[in-house]
Amino acid sequence: MRKTLLEIASDSAIDSTTSCLSVAGKEIGFVYYRTGYQADHYMVAGTQDWDERKWDTRTMLECSTAIKCPSIDLHLTTFKKF
Repeated sequence: MRKTLLEIASDSAIDSTTSCLSVAGKEIGFVYYRTGYQADHYMVAGTQDWDERKWDTRTMLECSTAIKCPSIDLHLTTFKKF
């Protein structure tokens, strides 16, 4: 399944007891990030404004029990701007 952060934001949930991530009604066990390596990946397209939905989605994914690749540690070390 391939989705953008905004698509995930509108079509996902985390089980409050197990922290399992589900997207489009399917349980997700592995998240591979193809975006999020640069600060502008979290901005509203064409502006300099942060898109809070993208940040909130990333936080939700990180809080789930799904395996993430790359890990948040590696992702932040290659992040261009804090």
